[in-house]
Amino acid sequence: MVAVTSTHITRDGLPVLLVTHYDDDDSWGFQSGQPVTMAEAQVVAMKTVFGFDPAIVEVADLEPGWSAVRESVGSPWVRYKDGPDDAENR
Repeated sequence: MVAVTSTHITRDGLPVLLVTHYDDDDSWGFQSGQPVTMAEAQVVAMKTVFGFDPAIVEVADLEPGWSAVRESVGSPWVRYKDGPDDAENR
């Protein structure tokens, strides 16, 4: 299984602060919360992201169409159902 992420996580070591389970194609996104350019976007194996941040296993049961966000590493995940306004933030 593949996931969308960025070099902010895979190269720069920023933590995953936003996890999205996309409803339209059942894919996953893992972001640091920083703006991402096309040059920084990556498609990687899901296990690659788990290797950078094992705490995302806590939200591995997210239903499609849901996201989870946390303020920092160690903070609790807050889950929410995605809406039309959320697409611009991914």
